[in-house]
Amino acid sequence: MPLDWDVLIVLLRRKFACKDFALTKHANQRCGERDVAIRGIENCIMSGEIIEEQTHGPDPKVLILGDKEDGTSFYIVVAITEDKPVVITVCGIDENVWEIVAGIIRRR
Repeated sequence: MPLDWDVLIVLLRRKFACKDFALTKHANQRCGERDVAIRGIENCIMSGEIIEEQTHGPDPKVLILGDKEDGTSFYIVVAITEDKPVVITVCGIDENVWEIVAGIIRRR
């Protein structure tokens, strides 16, 4: 069953506002490599948008698009677990993978 993105983003924002989330070691490493601070991840959640849902694996995941302070776009992958949201990774936007159609970013 597909997730209700409007409800989900509200719930995620509540969790992140209370600092009730986890960051994997991999995500932390990618933050350093891609020059995204923890505050940038929080801003991504608070002002970003869900662009994709992934249902493989034990927990559903969403990709949330945000911008760094310099205006560069990136996205985070967040697993929706029973306990708390878990940031799995932080990725840059690869134009070979993503396209913008009618103002909406989507996978090619």
